[in-house]
Amino acid sequence: MTHTNNDIREAIERYLAKYPDGYDQDGYIRISEHERCVIDRIAGNDRAQVAISTIAKTDSKILELVQLCVQAELRMRTFHQSLSEKRETFKGLRRHRESVKELRKFVAESFRIILNWPVPEGETECQQALDHIDALIRLREQAAKSAKSDIGATRKIGVAGVNKESVAKTAAETAAIGWLGEGVRKDFGKPFAPQIAILAEVAFGLDLGAVSAFRVREALRTRRRKRDDPEVVRSTQ
Repeated sequence: MTHTNNDIREAIERYLAKYPDGYDQDGYIRISEHERCVIDRIAGNDRAQVAISTIAKTDSKILELVQLCVQAELRMRTFHQSLSEKRETFKGLRRHRESVKELRKFVAESFRIILNWPVPEGETECQQALDHIDALIRLREQAAKSAKSDIGATRKIGVAGVNKESVAKTAAETAAIGWLGEGVRKDFGKPFAPQIAILAEVAFGLDLGAVSAFRVREALRTRRRKRDDPEVVRSTQ
């Protein structure tokens, strides 16, 4: 079923009407003031309505797509704060790994000096405990690798002759566009690049023409490429 602009607008309005003050019946916040502003921008834009009708065919899918746009805008807005936290996570994990190495040496040396340790298997138990800690660090490292594409997007910041503010803004937009395109492709079967370009412009509050289908495709390619680039992780260490 193809939805008209009015159908889409009404579906969004019904959703907003459930939470007039932003809270559900149990008192949990469902829609922040900023999120409502993003949703209002989408609901009030004819181009966005056409883009949504091309991608989503049911009311539930319309709302799912709108929520993806809201989350993408949040990622763009908090990009650099999140990026700083991710960099610190990488650094912290490296320090923890070095600490485990030092503790392994300490345990081995201690059991060579203390010959009458009351527990016969003490050294083995200590080393096994460090094995578990090392495994936890590896799991955290795997989870942190999801940050690589965002970190790679900021490589030009600090390069001589480059406008830092412009590059930082572009990096945040590119990361959010790539995330939105990837989410749409996962949930709706393909990235719908022309439609995502429109939705990103509207949801992010960008100027008309700021996002093209080509930019969406490039953002997706960048996201995939950086995820598989070992240099991105090394650049954070």
